[in-house]
Amino acid sequence: MTKARLIAMAAALTAFEGGVASAFECPAHIATAETEIDRVSFAIRDMADMLPVSALAQTKTLLDEARVLLAKAQAGHEAAAQPYDHALSIAYANSALAYATAADKLHLQVMDPH
Repeated sequence: MTKARLIAMAAALTAFEGGVASAFECPAHIATAETEIDRVSFAIRDMADMLPVSALAQTKTLLDEARVLLAKAQAGHEAAAQPYDHALSIAYANSALAYATAADKLHLQVMDPH
């Protein structure tokens, strides 16, 4: 084997390992989603009496879905057997973050429709 070929194989292996390692970033994604869910939950709780009942129900529905997705992310990470499982966990965590962000946007829009 030539030296150039060995270097190329080493580079490919390093790139592959980097891809696998990035799949294990689940805890960071889960923590971000959890922090946002908690933040929005507290914001809505503090303003619950100022929101129309229908808007409050809608924001709570979005937050409930965020919590379900977060639980799937946590369970998926803990039971992960391969990189795909970690990637799926990250997808659930990012989806949970998106639902929490949507709940925040909705309650802010209702509070100040301009």
